[in-house]
Amino acid sequence: MVLRARTTYGAALTVAQASLLSALTAFLLLLAWVSPAAVSAEDEYVYYGYVPREIWAVEEDVVAAHDVVTYKIAAESVRTYALVSITGNHDETRAAVYTLPDRALVREVTVDKMQEAVVSLPNGSLFKVVTNKPAMVILMGGGSMERGEAYTTSWCPSVGGGYVGKEFIFKALQGGTQPSTGLPYRVFALEAADVTVTDVNGSRVFEFHLDANRVSELSFSPLRVYRLSATGNVMLQAFYIGWGFEPQGTCFYPAVEGGFVGRTFYGCGFKPELIDSPFIRPEYVVTSVSGSQLTIYDLEFKREHGRGNAEAGGRFTAEIPVKHLVLDSDQPVMLMLRSMGVAFGGLRAGQTAYLYVPTAENFTGEAYLFAYKETTVTVDDVASRLRADEAISLTAGLHRISTTENIVIEVLNWAAPSTLHYSYIGKPPAIMRIDNFGQYLPSVQAMSIVNEGVRVEPVTGGGLPLTYIAAGVAAVVVIVVTFLALRRRGKPPAA
Repeated sequence: MVLRARTTYGAALTVAQASLLSALTAFLLLLAWVSPAAVSAEDEYVYYGYVPREIWAVEEDVVAAHDVVTYKIAAESVRTYALVSITGNHDETRAAVYTLPDRALVREVTVDKMQEAVVSLPNGSLFKVVTNKPAMVILMGGGSMERGEAYTTSWCPSVGGGYVGKEFIFKALQGGTQPSTGLPYRVFALEAADVTVTDVNGSRVFEFHLDANRVSELSFSPLRVYRLSATGNVMLQAFYIGWGFEPQGTCFYPAVEGGFVGRTFYGCGFKPELIDSPFIRPEYVVTSVSGSQLTIYDLEFKREHGRGNAEAGGRFTAEIPVKHLVLDSDQPVMLMLRSMGVAFGGLRAGQTAYLYVPTAENFTGEAYLFAYKETTVTVDDVASRLRADEAISLTAGLHRISTTENIVIEVLNWAAPSTLHYSYIGKPPAIMRIDNFGQYLPSVQAMSIVNEGVRVEPVTGGGLPLTYIAAGVAAVVVIVVTFLALRRRGKPPAA
């Protein structure tokens, strides 16, 4: 058992705090040494998802007098299926795709490292993908696929399944430059790192160095597979907000500590005035169980941007007009970028969090919660016993969720139904739904990943990097364990 230390930006640990932390860590490690816990290895990795029922876009129909524009469904945008892409992070990765709840096998495949297999599923399908090794699994759909890309705001898991790592195998979903936010992929360096990106032929596409808390923007050929390797820990985000009739961007931000509930988050921000959409104005939503003090940092200019409070059992909503951000909280929170589209998150066993399923005047949503094994899930004080592979739907709004086992959650967000079919007055058309989506799926096992020993540098100075604290703790632990081991053998420690 390891007690993890956390760097709080702008505040260093006192000597007394560091000494107490070291002593407590040594004691906990001693308990684990005397009574070691059993370790069970996972022999499968499971990815859950839901294909939206309605996939289409809208187009202008008639321009009438008084700046009133009517809309109709763009017939060529209507899709009756979506694709599940499976790319191997490792050689000889076996994968099986099933529909739920019948567990009907759709297809079995074996892929090597950087090899891909694609499976088609009809609208409205609940599904799961089971692999024997961590893989890159993507749900993608909409008319943009036939134009050669799938727009997304999403986070790429590392080859180990978590969102912090030194190696990433990923399929690029979009290319080019978005006028409002820049290049579509961002590498966030948690520590100094030399980064190399290669294609499936092993040819180098990019090679660069990043200092801690620096970001590199990249663009790739859409729908091609790449490998990113780094000498230090990094995170990789795909970022697309969209504008006009095709807003995008719904996404849960993963915590540096692991999973989707934590205290430190990196990611992209944007300037709201650059997003030209009459339907949905994107914003960030922070939810908290116990109440949290929030500090937002601007990574581009290495300064504090602002502060806020997320009330207990409530949500803090704000636009964050910085290009790249760090959000630091004194208590665990969830961070969501709320716009149009599809988002995936989850909770690990024993966690409690408030989940926001978007709803307001101009937009609405729905969500699906997936259980990997028999699980008790409590939603707004109502407990439900779920069987393995069972999914339940969640209505729009703010929900308090607790779980006894790992769960995965998918949220869908779109324009709210309306009796109005014009939008220059700020109302979305009744027929607007989801189009042009793509999401990198987390495995349910990834919810258990805890990024111990990851170095996090303070943005504005002050504080100790996490690895420096861990090194001090480790030295104390070695001394204590060595002393006790020698004592058990009847040998006095050397002076």
